[in-house]
Amino acid sequence: MNLVEDWKTAYRWLSTWLLAMNGTFILAYTQFDTIKAYIPDKWAHGIIGTLLILTFLGRLVKQKQSDAK
Repeated sequence: MNLVEDWKTAYRWLSTWLLAMNGTFILAYTQFDTIKAYIPDKWAHGIIGTLLILTFLGRLVKQKQSDAK
């Protein structure tokens, strides 16, 4: 079972998962008080920002010409 054709194109797969992780973290942080009790607001904003930056960097990687179709 191949989830990724080769590691040169893995950034697309990984950036999609990072975006999903970010959405899940935001939803969980806003809905569950126990998560808010363990993670301060400053850290939560740092985690969200880091995941978003990594997602955008993963999407900014130069893609092959055949991927632009």
